[in-house]
Amino acid sequence: MAGGVVRMDMFIGFIGCGCAAQTAYAPACAAHAGCVPAAWYDPDEARAAALARTYGGRVFQSMEALLACDIQAVMIDLPIARRVPAICAALKAGRYALCEPPFTMDFDGVWALTSCMFDAPGRLMPAGGLRLARASQAGCEIGGIQSFEASYTCPRPAHAASAMESPAIAAIGALHALLGEPFTDVCAMESPSRADTHLLLCTDSRVTGQLHAGWHGQPGGRVRVYGGGGQAEFALEPVPLRDHADAFLCAVKAGAPLPEDASASLAAHQVALLARRSATEGKRLYVRHG
Repeated sequence: MAGGVVRMDMFIGFIGCGCAAQTAYAPACAAHAGCVPAAWYDPDEARAAALARTYGGRVFQSMEALLACDIQAVMIDLPIARRVPAICAALKAGRYALCEPPFTMDFDGVWALTSCMFDAPGRLMPAGGLRLARASQAGCEIGGIQSFEASYTCPRPAHAASAMESPAIAAIGALHALLGEPFTDVCAMESPSRADTHLLLCTDSRVTGQLHAGWHGQPGGRVRVYGGGGQAEFALEPVPLRDHADAFLCAVKAGAPLPEDASASLAAHQVALLARRSATEGKRLYVRHG
């Protein structure tokens, strides 16, 4: 895994064999020259065995046994509650790891991942996320962003309990990228069904705005930004998991740095978690990043 060293074959393990593994991770690995689907683990052994029959490789009885074998990277597809232990174990074992956010929905999980990413030899890349169409031009067109209105919706993911999870985290991460700084305080409301959430957000430089996130129909959304020179609008477009899997495998194969930083995703997790607490407690809360 040393930088600049290219190996002829890279052996990839799969921790969790759910929908993402079946439809994106395993097909990407099988199609990527030089990457070999070599190891499979899932709490439901039948799912791991089914993918091993299709793509080859060995089924393991535990995550620990899989990480002890000769693999260079893992692609993780477990329920949210199981993701932090799997990611931390992979990073401590010195592996590249790919996992779809949300990684966790509690602060203990965020702190555990933050600490592990700092200390462990492995590296984590988030899968999925949103693409900001025209984001690089918006600030120039309007003379600097002063405020925004944003919305993003997607179908309800498996294992999700609240719209504060997948749609809110994805949209907050995209807004962080657009504004070039994280949010420092949040006030939120949530519908009784928890299928919709409305957030009021502010950065340290006092860029303010509102975000609606929810579970409805096809994934997609928009952002309208306002500045002294006018306004601009562009789309929030979901990036397919397969695209991130391909980028991850290219980096693994080349022994290169991963193309996306999971620290930015964890910053969005912190804001979403505080938004959930804000909705419960009915008050504005402040974010302490890092």
